[in-house]
Amino acid sequence: PAQSALAIRQADLAIVVTPFFSEAISEYADVVLPAAPFSETSGTFINAEGRVQSFEGACRPLGEARPAWKIFCALGKLLELPGFDYASSAEAREKILPSACVEGLDNGLKNAFTPWEAPWPAPDALQRVSDVPVYFSDSLVRRASALQKTRDAAPPEARMHPKTLERLEISEGDRVTIRQGYANAILKARSDATLPEGSVRVAAAHPLSAGLGDMFGTLLAARA
Repeated sequence: PAQSALAIRQADLAIVVTPFFSEAISEYADVVLPAAPFSETSGTFINAEGRVQSFEGACRPLGEARPAWKIFCALGKLLELPGFDYASSAEAREKILPSACVEGLDNGLKNAFTPWEAPWPAPDALQRVSDVPVYFSDSLVRRASALQKTRDAAPPEARMHPKTLERLEISEGDRVTIRQGYANAILKARSDATLPEGSVRVAAAHPLSAGLGDMFGTLLAARA
């Protein structure tokens, strides 16, 4: 996220297509075009099983909002670019996924394991272990006030093995500064004996941790 924000701020023109507006967007967007969320438009996705699944919008978009594919088609036509002349999402689906190819589609998801040896980190570095909690992942559920009151929406913590906490002279409940990539994050320390020593679990996709680097990589942790 930090690298993306840096690239956007360096652009000559930033056009944001989004269902939601915020002060953060206003800081770098030159133009904001209101898009309908996925629940208000039709579309198609390929699930983890390799099956093609299409859906319809549950209701009409609010106000002047339009499905994102319609917005991009309109922009493509204005710029006289080829391939933007679709009249519906179904038409685009038939072009990209012809009916003859839908049956038995293999999207390449396999359970094969490819060995990879990570570089040995610096002596004081920790290995980040990350996940995306279920109520952080989607723009709609992040704004659902009822869901944000559940345990699954609790803020991320810096979870470490008790011996790792002891080595870093950090006690459970202490505020910890996590340094990774372009930014820092200050989180509460939590003891977790299920994690391997030398690692720290920090959930992604939350405002408190969104500025950090890769979900799996090295980072530094110290008492704030």
